[in-house]
Amino acid sequence: METTIEPAEVILAEELRKDPESFEGKCVRVLGKVAAINPRDNTAELTGGGVVVDLKLVGAVKAGSLYQFIGDVATQSADDGVVVNARLGWCVDGVDVRLYKEALRARRQFLKTMDA
Repeated sequence: METTIEPAEVILAEELRKDPESFEGKCVRVLGKVAAINPRDNTAELTGGGVVVDLKLVGAVKAGSLYQFIGDVATQSADDGVVVNARLGWCVDGVDVRLYKEALRARRQFLKTMDA
């Protein structure tokens, strides 16, 4: 039996925080800075709160560093916020976040023209 994995939607942590229900059950690629790590639960909270990354399949990350994670979104109780069950994660320290956001906007505009 063949399983197809949908491509991850490229989003920012603040977009996930604002509207978690629209990403429920979807695969996402999220950019965010790791604010805190909980080694007991093997999770990391991204800066701004409300987004927790489950690191069970990813391994160690460094607090204060910028990361991209690919994984599935699961909304939790109000205490936990939104959880991204990460399958992949990598450090992207050095990325110009302002330029990244600008490129993401341009990519989205281009993809809209392709759908029309």
